[in-house]
Amino acid sequence: MRNEIVLFLQATLPRLGMECWYDTLHENYLIHKRGRMIQGFTTQIFYSIPKRERANMFEPLMKIGLSTNLGNEDNANLYMEKRVGKTIV
Repeated sequence: MRNEIVLFLQATLPRLGMECWYDTLHENYLIHKRGRMIQGFTTQIFYSIPKRERANMFEPLMKIGLSTNLGNEDNANLYMEKRVGKTIV
């Protein structure tokens, strides 16, 4: 878990009403709202995006993911268990 990623998530996600877990086994950051998966990314994906564009790119993706997941007819595969990883935000 990288400190720069954690600080970015702590600054961005509370505004959107979302939370993040870190999966230590697969090194994934899993963003969700009310237990439903919104977006997942790895450390490599995070650092491949330019610094200035991170917030601008992740926020719309999270909003699109939320609307897609909430409108999905098969919601059974969207719920995540809290024991998956460590809570960041």
